[in-house]
Formats: sequence, structure tokens, C-alpha cells
Amino acid sequence: MRGASQAFGDSLRAFRAALERATANEVEASSDAAGNDRLVYVTMVYGRMNRFISGWALRAKTLGIVNLVLATLDAEAYELCQTHHVPELCVRASVSVLNKYTLLLVALQLGLDIMWLDFDIFLVRHPTSAITRAVQDYELLMGYDLDSDCLCNGFFYIRARPRTHRWLFELVRWLYDHPYEHDQRAMGAFLNYTEKISADLEELPAVPSWHVFDEENIFINYGSWLGDFNQLTIVHFVDGSAFSLYGRPSWDASIPTAKTPAAAEGEQASSASASSTLDSFYRPEVASLPPSELWLGAPQVSALLQQRIVPKPEQKQKCGILPMVVSAHSGYGWLAEHGSRSLPPEWHAARRLPVEDVSSSHKLGGKV
Repeated sequence: MRGASQAFGDSLRAFRAALERATANEVEASSDAAGNDRLVYVTMVYGRMNRFISGWALRAKTLGIVNLVLATLDAEAYELCQTHHVPELCVRASVSVLNKYTLLLVALQLGLDIMWLDFDIFLVRHPTSAITRAVQDYELLMGYDLDSDCLCNGFFYIRARPRTHRWLFELVRWLYDHPYEHDQRAMGAFLNYTEKISADLEELPAVPSWHVFDEENIFINYGSWLGDFNQLTIVHFVDGSAFSLYGRPSWDASIPTAKTPAAAEGEQASSASASSTLDSFYRPEVASLPPSELWLGAPQVSALLQQRIVPKPEQKQKCGILPMVVSAHSGYGWLAEHGSRSLPPEWHAARRLPVEDVSSSHKLGGKV
């Protein structure tokens, strides 16, 4: 037990050192007055996703991202990170979904704003400018889905504030006490959105001022988008295979059929190529292309995204894990009811605005 505690403490100290190095790198490299030298990008990787570490590091270098910290959850990931990324920005940690949040708590305690990125993401362009435009007066920004009224924690931004620190601390504590629960559902519940968990609203901490990133063209889930390549900044592939982070064995019935090992083997066997979509994006000849050359230089990647372009849905699907189980609010949240450019409900009374009244200055995101 003492050995495990010491290892955890070592990881936190290493993470703090990596954060300080990342911040120093950004201060030295930043010449953009609109940038944020207190912003750090954090991701984590292990297992079968390790093969994308070299591509991730190359993409970050190509885009000039010098403040990216990688939490590596196994020995292979750490070695690959040391080889391909800045060694001081590689942190060794253990396999647990709680690492995603305990590490971020350290950053908030240091007064650092955090942009979390799942590893099944491709960065089309340096995201700091788009993040800065989206943040405005909000303390937290979540990913959002074009097709459904679901918040997505595959990428999210947290501003270092006492309220966000307390909120995240209580979220981590609740997840520790409820290891069976999915962290994305818990985050939605802690933001008082559509998800339900085994806690009353009165038991939850004060909700930070929050909104969502532009889900139409700028910060997209790969399933569908509206198709403005000039704005596209982040592509989240919604890999959804991190069930082992929850300690779930392969026979666990809560794992979707499409994500079971048998389904994965069948998918590989039926494919004419062993390459996945992520493999296509993270080939060295693609990851090394600057944004201005990406679509012409990698037409196969452009074609993959072209296939995902859809008309804007007239009505989003309701959010829920299983269609026959009441796991969420029976209706829609305020984002789906009034549009994802609407102001949060708590702003309406203060500003005496109807929910639908949103000026262009409050439109999240913008051209990059």
C-alpha cells in the first residue's frame, strides 16, 4: 500500500514539473497577444493507442504546440513518449480513469487553465486561438454532439478558478466512491444538464459558468459535421474503447457490442486495409502537413471528412446510454431546446434576455 501511495505521489510531482515546463515553453514561444500562457494541453495514452504517440508528437511539433503534457499509463507509452515527444513533458501514471481528473486538479491548484484532449483526437490546426475566442466569460467549456443532446468529455476546457477547483474536486471524490459510473455521465450531472446519477442536486457543488464548443464546424465529433474545412480545428473520433480504465473485463455487458474484442477482430477481418481512420490521419506524411496544405496534401483524409458532412439536424436526439433504460432527463437540455448558441439559463435573469436572444458576440468559436 505504501509503495502504491509513493508511486502515485511520484506521478503527481512529475506531473507538476511537466506542467511548469509546459508553461515555461509557452511563455518563451508565444508571440500571440491573444494567446494564453497559462493554458496547458493534457492528454493520456496507453495500450493499443500507443501506436499513435509518434504521430501525436509530430502533429504537435508541426503546429507549434509546445505546452502539451502526455500522461503515459504503461511502460511502452512512456518509452515512446520519451523518444518522440519532449521528454520532460512525459509523465508516468497508472491505468485508471481517475488519472484524467486528479492530474487536472494539480493543474488547477497551480493556477493553470487546462484543455483536456482524449487521445482519439486529431488537431487540424493550433487550437489556442479558437479556444480563446470561445471562452469569453465562461469557466468551463464542454464538447457537444451535432446529432444528440449529449455533452462530450473527450475534450473540455477548465479555467483555473476557486469554483472550478471545488467542482472538479467533488467530481473526483464522487467518481472514487462510485467506480461503476461513467465519468462523462457524471460530468453532465455535475453540470446539472441531462444526465442522472445517484446524487441529489443539493448534494452537488456549485456549477461553474459553462457552455459548449462549436460542434458544427470547429470542435467536431467525427460522426457528423456541417463541412466548413476553413474553420475545422479539432476532430474527435469517439473511439470509446477505454473501458479498461474502469476495470471492466471484456465480458462486461455494459460494454457496447461494437466495442468488444470479438467485434474488433471481425471489423479488422472484413476490412480491405488494416488501417483505421486514425491511422490515416496519423501517417507521418499527413501529421507533418501544416493546416494550409492539409486538404490538398492529404486528399484521402479530406475525403473521409467529406463523407461525414450532413445537413444541420432539425432536432437533436435525446441523450441516453440505453434506449430502454431511463438514464437521463426525459426531455432535452437548454442547449437543444434553444440552440447551442443560446446563453445559459442563469444568465437570462441577470441580463434580462430571452433564452433565444444571443448577440453575435456570444457565438462560440469563429474562423481560425
